[in-house]
Amino acid sequence: GVTYDRPVFVSSTEVSIEPGETIRLNSPYGGPIHIYSKENNRNLSFEFENVGTHPVWRSASDNDAFLLALASDNYDWVEMVTPSFEILSSKEKMEELLERPRYRNNPQRLADDLQLYMNDWPLWYEGFQGGMIQDNPLMDDHPITSSDYPAQEQAARQHLIMDRMTCTDGCIGNPYVIDWAVDPFAQQDQLLTFKEFYTYGTENRALADFARRRQLFFQGSTGVSASNLSYLHTHFRQFQASGDLLIECPTLPHETLYTLVQDAFQSPSAADFIEGDALTGLEEQTALFFQIMAALENQGVYESGWDLWPLFNHYERRWTRGGETWGGHAWDDGIALGYGNTSLRDVNQNIGYNSWMLLAISWITERDFTDYLQMWGFEFSEFGLEKVAGFGFEKIEPVFYAIPPTGHCTSLDYPELPVDGVSTWPN
Repeated sequence: GVTYDRPVFVSSTEVSIEPGETIRLNSPYGGPIHIYSKENNRNLSFEFENVGTHPVWRSASDNDAFLLALASDNYDWVEMVTPSFEILSSKEKMEELLERPRYRNNPQRLADDLQLYMNDWPLWYEGFQGGMIQDNPLMDDHPITSSDYPAQEQAARQHLIMDRMTCTDGCIGNPYVIDWAVDPFAQQDQLLTFKEFYTYGTENRALADFARRRQLFFQGSTGVSASNLSYLHTHFRQFQASGDLLIECPTLPHETLYTLVQDAFQSPSAADFIEGDALTGLEEQTALFFQIMAALENQGVYESGWDLWPLFNHYERRWTRGGETWGGHAWDDGIALGYGNTSLRDVNQNIGYNSWMLLAISWITERDFTDYLQMWGFEFSEFGLEKVAGFGFEKIEPVFYAIPPTGHCTSLDYPELPVDGVSTWPN
């Protein structure tokens, strides 16, 4: 038979407590006491008697005591708490984590990495504001954050449980539950936690997941490239802060795509030449987005090409919140998203994936991307072309950037290459 290891249900019923009240608790199992409040940012204090204290790290002043408490082996449960991120872990998993060279005897560095690279920068990428997230003035000054849909704020501290799980590859949500020692820079942990960020305030996370990524790609591809870019963005920020890249940067076919658009330039129709699956693969879509970001940075639209994504993600959230109509938001959403007073029904009948992307990127960046995206062989509806032309924005130049196969992980500042059908990739 199966050897008994632990009770199946270890959480007691919730017990309410009033200000100034004293209560007595008993538990057949023991374990941590968790205190919940329905309101954020409340100053709460409690006094306990006859309760043991398992190892908890809250600040740099806890470093030595935390490591000593782990070594004492009095408890099999530990916690690490940052302003926006909290780990609840078995002692074994935490010890494994702190044995890694980057974190050996350095819980402060682990806490900093969790806060910055599994919370702050991913949420910044998603267009969230407030708290510990780096301020983004672009989110304050754009029409898409106007009216009744400002930039979202992190709603609750993200919790990570490192113990056991009932899901195959990690249970997404809050808490995020895994049965391995987390790695703040691993793609699996980044992407599974990232899924939780764009489902805040949504009860049906699977539905929200589908809705959130249904638009951020060109026709024939998938939204996976947008999610992978979040992971690469985290490593880009880490490299900018330290000068060290902690991953083997995935190779992307920038040179191959340059040859493709050069050959297309010489053909009667770029759209007919670049057809089929030429740009629908994950590597090709990801490289395309890096080229767009490089154009935005090198042509002076943004200080960093990564500045596109907070606006882009917020734009899509505003688009998807209405369902099949602009809903109870009157014309506010249509106007804020660049569609003026056009009904959503007319938009859906005339837009298509590629035209949606053309209009969204042009409206967000306040640059006309028509010529640039036609360079890649994309075709657009008359509806989309007329809408973008009506904006009257300055055009993005249809040029390419000589990004090395792995250069996108560390910079977007690379030499410009003309698309003239003649020039070749530099040696």
